[in-house]
Amino acid sequence: MSVPHVLIVDDDDILLRALPETLLLRLEGVAVDTCDSAPSALRQIAAKDYDAIVADIKMPGMDGLALLTEIRALRPETPTVLITGHGHDDLAVLALRGGAYDFIQKPIEREYFVASLRRAIEAREYRRHLHEEQEMLARHARELESIVEERTRQLREANRLKDQFLATLSHELRSPLGAIRMWSSLLRSGKLDAPRTVRAIEVGSRPAARA
Repeated sequence: MSVPHVLIVDDDDILLRALPETLLLRLEGVAVDTCDSAPSALRQIAAKDYDAIVADIKMPGMDGLALLTEIRALRPETPTVLITGHGHDDLAVLALRGGAYDFIQKPIEREYFVASLRRAIEAREYRRHLHEEQEMLARHARELESIVEERTRQLREANRLKDQFLATLSHELRSPLGAIRMWSSLLRSGKLDAPRTVRAIEVGSRPAARA
């Protein structure tokens, strides 16, 4: 697994320093970016495919719910965790309905915060693997379809050559068979003299000699 990248968006300078420190201490190998407003966050999200995003719901200008809507449109596979004030259950419900992966209430319980981010990162990694497997299966299906099309083309060409061969063979056999039928009829009539009888026998035995 590559290094997971997390973006934390909050206008609170204290949280913007404390949350990355918490993650860096408790999640091995994680890389954390921060920004203090939703518009700047959107610019960063457009430039980088994060494994998880954390955003405060209460921010000036564009709030966390509006940011969540933009993230869902821009990076629908990226899990977003929203931070709500204590007792703001209505906002938590709106967050989950809007597609948030999880919500965390203030004051933030660090162990739950880290566990939620760990689950979010694992979910993103799972989705990436699933997407890669789907792409691999689709590519394999296209390859099989190409093989089937080529095999079908080869069989059609083989059938065409067979039909052509049989048509040629039928044409080549038509003339000698006609002659054999004629001479056989004359032989059965008993009206041939000796030289013509010999000739009839030669005509009849010639195709067998060629075989």
